[in-house]
Amino acid sequence: MATLEKIRKRSVLLLIVIAVALLAFIIGDALTNSRQIFGSGTTVAKVGSNKIDLAEYQRRMQEFNDQMRQNPNAPDPQAASQYVLEQMVAEALIDQAVDRMGIKVGGDLLRVYMFNAQVPEVQLIMQQLNQMGIQVQTPEQAYNAIFNPQQYGKTAKDMETFKQAWIAAELAAKKGMARELYNTALAQAFQPNDLDRQMLANDFNTQTQTNYAFKPYGNLDAKQYPVNEQEMQAAYEELKYMYKIDAPSKSIAFIRVDIAPSQSDLQASKALAQKARTELAAKGELGKDTKKAGVATARHQLRGTDIQNATVKNFVATAPQDSLLIVSNDINGFEIIRMGQRTEAVDSIMINLVATAGGANLPQRVLSALNAGVPLDSLYSRGFSADSVIVAQKEYWVQMYGPNGPTQALEGAMLDSLNNHPDRYVILQSDPAQGALIGRIVKQNAPVSIYSFEDVTYALKPSSNTIANAQQKLQNFLADNNTAKAFVANAAKKGFNVTNLDVSQNTPAIPVYEGGQELLPDSRQVVRWVMIDGNPGDVSEIFESKDMLHPQIYAAAVLDEFDEYLPINHRNVKKAVETYARNSKAGDAWVKQYNKGNLAATAAAMGQPVQTGDVAFNPFNTGGVQDHEVVGAITGSKKGTYKIMKGRDGVYAFQVIGLKNAGNAMDDAMYTQMFQQFNGFNPQNPMQYIFNALKGKQKIENNIYKFEAAR
Repeated sequence: MATLEKIRKRSVLLLIVIAVALLAFIIGDALTNSRQIFGSGTTVAKVGSNKIDLAEYQRRMQEFNDQMRQNPNAPDPQAASQYVLEQMVAEALIDQAVDRMGIKVGGDLLRVYMFNAQVPEVQLIMQQLNQMGIQVQTPEQAYNAIFNPQQYGKTAKDMETFKQAWIAAELAAKKGMARELYNTALAQAFQPNDLDRQMLANDFNTQTQTNYAFKPYGNLDAKQYPVNEQEMQAAYEELKYMYKIDAPSKSIAFIRVDIAPSQSDLQASKALAQKARTELAAKGELGKDTKKAGVATARHQLRGTDIQNATVKNFVATAPQDSLLIVSNDINGFEIIRMGQRTEAVDSIMINLVATAGGANLPQRVLSALNAGVPLDSLYSRGFSADSVIVAQKEYWVQMYGPNGPTQALEGAMLDSLNNHPDRYVILQSDPAQGALIGRIVKQNAPVSIYSFEDVTYALKPSSNTIANAQQKLQNFLADNNTAKAFVANAAKKGFNVTNLDVSQNTPAIPVYEGGQELLPDSRQVVRWVMIDGNPGDVSEIFESKDMLHPQIYAAAVLDEFDEYLPINHRNVKKAVETYARNSKAGDAWVKQYNKGNLAATAAAMGQPVQTGDVAFNPFNTGGVQDHEVVGAITGSKKGTYKIMKGRDGVYAFQVIGLKNAGNAMDDAMYTQMFQQFNGFNPQNPMQYIFNALKGKQKIENNIYKFEAAR
């Protein structure tokens, strides 16, 4: 009862439950009406009765792919559809919440945003207006040109397309701003009140001085504490909340075959290496057939410090021109270096630069002033006209060579001009319309050795014959083991490694490791088959990766399917439930066995030492007691209380000595941080909390796989 009383006092928890319930209530009506989020059409996903249309989804996918095309850190394309869909569902839920709360964006706030923020749609409109000959430099000028076209010699009809584009941009901005206002309002709502502050301070500063003994369960003997099916089921029901799943799922057994080059492929590669070496020695270049076979040549001009391979570095430093070095020739392919020339060159120079624009005679006047000794810093005050533009860059280092060779930081003609007049400023570039660039060498590094050489490489990949043999082996296995039971039972006997994992409508592709983010190439087709065609007991055909350098083939068998919870016989559930049930049985027995009426005698019976801890009702300071139920019992007990009880990790016996105040000072920031941490709200990324709260108990039906072309 003391524990229950302690929990009842936690108003923070009660308030958050009420808040989530209210959010669910607010959204519930919106989620059950018959309106579609994005209009009618083919439905790729559904939240309750609200639908996401195929056309809008395809448009967003195109936008996402366009954004990621030049991004070197772009996620695996197989994950793109799930990412875009989750974003669209979250936006739809927030838009409905915004409507229910009556958040409106418009008027001056919208106008300020459109004129001052870097809105991509507005930037595109400005670009198109300028291309049409309507010169605008600011969003406000673009707006005036569109809605007051007569000022620019245009008619309303001329601007109709731009008008519609601007209105569409405003609508998009309204939605975005309303969502941001909603997110901000919710984040600011998660602030502790005075009662919360008092409870937080009590929880963090009020410590229960306790003596306790702890006997862990460890690895219990299954014969001594047997668990029957009824006890397993009872334990499962108690733990079932932990195994709730977000979407209908299927358990599969999965075979992945990495096809490596065969010994025959390796011998062919070695023969090709010898052929390439012979051609390079005789003619200085590769033959047509050798190139066609996949042997590539790259030419380099590198400093010694930029050559990472020590063997290559030593070779180019000493070898005569046209010498050949076989760097490697193994299962990965081969690499041959053909030496070129060794030269000396300056790899970096320091220069002064001056850019001018303004008049036809300005470059010569600035040049004369500089060569007469006028410092760069004084150019602005030396009588040049007010409409002139002069920009100076003093002591600027230019790298002529980098890790990948010549940088082309300066054109050859510019560098020649600088080198030919080392003590004077020279005009490096001049254009009557755009102005001129003037420069002078201030300092340069000493020349370094530059090594020119050819890097001839061949990446060995499995031949078509090797790939066909691997496919045939797997095909023979599938033909003989066309049920999931046989698939699992006989895979290892035939040399195949089986991995078990779960997939759902939200699984983008097969992960390299279960729970990992890295995906196997072209494995989305496997998930597609599982979710659309695979039923428990079914075995798939062979699926192929398109990576020809490291080809892989896949096959899967469907073991089970489930909708709401992972079942008790699931590989990740059964062992945990059995352990929990056995621990509980042992805990009940130990409480009776070791209870001697006082802590000292009980600890001696348990064979455990008596420990001392200051236990507080917060997750950051439990005084060494790991089980939170036990922590609740200790902090909810009066001074002098003795008790023995079972926990999740073992049996505890404790005696409460007294209370003390830790005296930790807490400021507003600490109160807010603790309040939000306790309630699982991250102010830096509130979207996940908002998404879960708004979604409530609604299931998301993801139909994207049904709209993807079969492999």
